[in-house]
Amino acid sequence: MSAENDEESDVTEGQRFGHLIRLKPEYRERYLVLHAHPFPGLLERMQEAGLRNYSIFLREHVLFSYYEYVGDDFEADMEAMAENDTVQDWWTLTDPMQEPLPEREEGAWWARMEELYHGGPKALPTEKTERLAFVSPFREGTEDEIRACYAEVGDALAEALQETNFQNYNAYRLGTRRYSYLEYAGTDVDRDWERLLNTAVLHQLRERLELLMDDDAERRPMESVFYMA
Repeated sequence: MSAENDEESDVTEGQRFGHLIRLKPEYRERYLVLHAHPFPGLLERMQEAGLRNYSIFLREHVLFSYYEYVGDDFEADMEAMAENDTVQDWWTLTDPMQEPLPEREEGAWWARMEELYHGGPKALPTEKTERLAFVSPFREGTEDEIRACYAEVGDALAEALQETNFQNYNAYRLGTRRYSYLEYAGTDVDRDWERLLNTAVLHQLRERLELLMDDDAERRPMESVFYMA
């Protein structure tokens, strides 16, 4: 990480999860207002369940959530959280606003995504960084090639991230779309993004992935809807 990030983080890295669900367009404004003002006690209950760094982003009526789990028994903690009255009251309001995707696992509400990549050391806690998310569309049948692209960059991409002010980069896939999440801990995101693009490893990755994308497709930024440290 560059010299701008001289504060050490005591964040404990846990399991990482990416999920998708559709937001019904007619509920957009109400959903955003609710998540700007969550119920008293809701965030505390989520944290008690071991959830950290919980972010939700929105684009084209699709919600992308990223969070980290730092507990010891994910299934048990999620079941206990689901039994909480405050959580159930929250879901009573939010569930009718959402539409599960057909790719979700049986019995699931949000569709869990495949993690393609995780890398980049954490120099600052997430609440002190800018959180970014993007979505990119790909052609049908390119899943194996996308996996291969990320497998090849491996540690080299983590090293490139370390030389800029980006951290905690995660890439997920569901169907033909890739969703990426990362954090920016510097003061000039445009400058550092240009620095990152000029590294050999990211140039190689972007060049290969662009060949797999839909015609005229591009990486699209997502709107931040919710955050819990």
